[in-house]
Amino acid sequence: MRYSNATYPAIDAIYPQRVTARWGDWSDYLLRDLYIITRFKQLQDSHSNGEQSLLDFLHPETGPMTDPYALLATLFEWEMEDVKWLKRKNAFLADDTLFEIQFKLELIIRLFDIFTLAQKMGTTPMELYRTVWLKRYSTNPDEVNLQDVADALYRLLALKHSS
Repeated sequence: MRYSNATYPAIDAIYPQRVTARWGDWSDYLLRDLYIITRFKQLQDSHSNGEQSLLDFLHPETGPMTDPYALLATLFEWEMEDVKWLKRKNAFLADDTLFEIQFKLELIIRLFDIFTLAQKMGTTPMELYRTVWLKRYSTNPDEVNLQDVADALYRLLALKHSS
């Protein structure tokens, strides 16, 4: 639907229209795609140095990078071993069809979000996974003790934020 008048008295005469009538193959984006593109642009703007950028990193014409892990570690000031470990875990994204050398926008954004969360908690992604995630999401549901999970989170936060 579209309202042209700022007081919203009525829907425009030619509306509502079916989404299929307004979108075609030339602009077939999901709202999630627009969110991902916007987040990537923000990361590109805030984490590029004079020599390298995320755009260069993912641009198909540049070809495969010799060391994509080192570039990400440099651009974001992450530990390279943590980047490699998260890539092997596909940053916990459900799509398991990615090749080891392939990075996508969604993966870069997920890596950024995981590193940001871990940093807020004063730890690394690997340590957060080991001390919290595995306790919460054990393969055996009978072994899950939420008090242990809460204690681990509290311990991390206390170490980060205590005086």
